Amino acid sequence: FDEMEAMGLKTMISFSRPDVRRQRFDRIAAKMDALIDHPALLAWYLSDEPDTQEPMPVPAAVFRRFNRFVKALDPAHPTLLSFCMPRSLKRYPGCCDVHLTQAYQASADEVRKHLEKTAGDVEALPDDMKHTGIVNIRTAKDSDDLAAKIAIARENGCGFMGYALFEELRAPGRLERLEEAMRKCLAP
Repeated sequence: FDEMEAMGLKTMISFSRPDVRRQRFDRIAAKMDALIDHPALLAWYLSDEPDTQEPMPVPAAVFRRFNRFVKALDPAHPTLLSFCMPRSLKRYPGCCDVHLTQAYQASADEVRKHLEKTAGDVEALPDDMKHTGIVNIRTAKDSDDLAAKIAIARENGCGFMGYALFEELRAPGRLERLEEAMRKCLAP
């Protein structure tokens, strides 16, 4: 988190799947206490793809309870979830503040097709649930490709987030490529 702050970036922290499934709120609260006031904290990522977790998906009721718990401890930062299958949105109402649509496809054209295909699922989101797209920094060929993917996400009504594991973001040239892409897609 300190390194992200030094780079001028914000980040989210994910909770462990076993802690969520078993509702180990004491462990989750300890993690939150350690990071809640950090200036690099953007959001709490409740879980990655709960619709595909083995041996069975985590029930929506668990996530509704979990979301209420996290929001009670920290109403200032949003809660996020990302689903592998966009149709899962209908099974998880009220489970987070922001749904992240994974726009991880290799080409900008594939990103556009994916976002167009999932538009109906996103339109069905409850009014209080926001939506953004995640563009995978790792799959971008160069800064032009990344800028095109971010622009497509924005054209399709998404805010956007760049996705990379922190270690990958630290790879030589990766942060510079992200900065260049941001300048290109956000330029007037």
